[in-house]
Amino acid sequence: MNLRKILPGFIALLTLTVVISSCLNDDNLIPANCFDGILNNGEFDVDCGGANCDPCPPSCTNGLWDPDFGEIDIDCGGPNCDACPTCNDGIINQDELGIDCGGENCDPCSTTGSCINGVLDPSETGVDCGGPDCYPCPVPSCDDGEMNGLETGIDCGGPDCPACPEPTCEDGIMNGLETGIDCGDGLFCPPCQMASQGQIIFRANNSNFEAYGGATATLEGDLVFNITLSGSGGADEQITFLIPNAQTLADGNTVNFNQTTAGAGYVIGLEYGIYGNFLTDTPNSDVMVNFTSIGVTPGTIISGTFEGQMYNFTESFNFNLTEGSFNLVLQ
Repeated sequence: MNLRKILPGFIALLTLTVVISSCLNDDNLIPANCFDGILNNGEFDVDCGGANCDPCPPSCTNGLWDPDFGEIDIDCGGPNCDACPTCNDGIINQDELGIDCGGENCDPCSTTGSCINGVLDPSETGVDCGGPDCYPCPVPSCDDGEMNGLETGIDCGGPDCPACPEPTCEDGIMNGLETGIDCGDGLFCPPCQMASQGQIIFRANNSNFEAYGGATATLEGDLVFNITLSGSGGADEQITFLIPNAQTLADGNTVNFNQTTAGAGYVIGLEYGIYGNFLTDTPNSDVMVNFTSIGVTPGTIISGTFEGQMYNFTESFNFNLTEGSFNLVLQ
């Protein structure tokens, strides 16, 4: 081996290694500055603004009001930026509750409610759509994930969509003659086992609610159902049935909860997250409860169905209850 030939290459490689190692040393790293093309160093924008760099040039995205740039408000208006939100721009913006209405700056919407609360308000033709204040409701289709139009099931049935599949005991839906999800039809599905735990299911303005285990009925002079429900978004909801003189009820009895019967003590209360309390002791409220089984001794079953409308006396909009059923053990 010719040492004279390989020695220069070895020395060059060793020198390069030493140079690279020294460059990677923390003492040689370049600190954040106003010329590195990175948003750091307390800057408002890349390499400008803040306590260390030159002020940022006017723009429509700097979060500042630049009147010399022609802005009417922060980052909007004038010849260079998009128009500022107003109460007549045909868009739900600012803190508006509907199109150009509601909030601190605009006139109240035509009816109390909003186009963004997930509730079918009186002026709307669909949940958060239609009517004079909200965007038009989308045209129902067979693939929108909702039961609407002339459908008899979600995206199926009716004259326009494919036929709905026949109910089965494994489809994860309470349908057909079932009294619970995939159980209790008295024909093909197994009996429901929830009675020992407690079960309540219903829909409120197209949102599904159901509770198991924590659903109970108690009898203390009156029959009171206290059920904590897990609603959409994980919010805890509660529905309570107050039924005086429940001992007088028999299987098959129907009770209407409305402003008239509330005078005799029959009241249903629904606490629904940020939307407040709904009671049947107000005008426009009427919920019908049919008791298929009712007992007055501990351990007996309280079961039935319910549907109707509840009115929020502070927010002035309704909840439509549908497909309600309960199967509870009297505690």
